[in-house]
Amino acid sequence: MPTPIEIGTRVRTLRENLGLSQRKVARDSMISQAGLSRIENGDRVATGAELFHLGQALGTSLSELASESPLRERVGVGMRLKHDIPQDDATLQQIAAVRERLISLMEADAVLREQGIGIHRV
Repeated sequence: MPTPIEIGTRVRTLRENLGLSQRKVARDSMISQAGLSRIENGDRVATGAELFHLGQALGTSLSELASESPLRERVGVGMRLKHDIPQDDATLQQIAAVRERLISLMEADAVLREQGIGIHRV
């Protein structure tokens, strides 16, 4: 189980990467803004229910926030652009959507493997 500081860092990093304010995430996760600040700083241990609601507010899961090695860290998906691609909001949103789909597929694969079912190439 990660430490409160590690969980807080994950929460803050996800929030900032999504461009969300503490106020919005606190409101969406039903935690006070001061409480969220303390969680992000590792000064307060979040309950399971709070992690669940934070995950919903941040578009991730409780298991991702509380995992020893979250899939998003293991995947480390990066885009290396070889050509000049517009860096407008629409393009960046498309790249983020593709990344999220990839992570979802990898999460599904992990669940299937835990059940003894593998995805095989044909």
